[in-house]
Amino acid sequence: MATTKKEEKKVEDLGRGVGRRKTAIARVYLREGDGKITVNGRNVDEYFGNELLVFIVKQPLEATDSLAKFNILINVIGGGPAGQAGACRLGIARALLMFGDIPVTDVFRRVRIPVQSYTQRAKNSEEVFV
Repeated sequence: MATTKKEEKKVEDLGRGVGRRKTAIARVYLREGDGKITVNGRNVDEYFGNELLVFIVKQPLEATDSLAKFNILINVIGGGPAGQAGACRLGIARALLMFGDIPVTDVFRRVRIPVQSYTQRAKNSEEVFV
């Protein structure tokens, strides 16, 4: 009796990041692709439904001109829509920093995208922006 082994498609994460905003926590996985952003199994436009919140989520990608380079998978829990969008933005920024091929620290500083959570800033009394 021959058994066939299903080949599992292994996807390599190019970068990972965790973002926290208010009570929302977002886990972000950066993968090669054509620019699809999936939040909790749904398209980002469908999940948030508000243009401003979608803009907040895409802001780190637009700042680094890498909107069409990566597919992004986001798992977000807790908080409301605004907190979740902010957590996604922070997670994407950290994942891009982890990826490392894009010189992003200067770009993030110019467009004022945080790479440290607001909670850590309050505790440490440090500058949030790189």
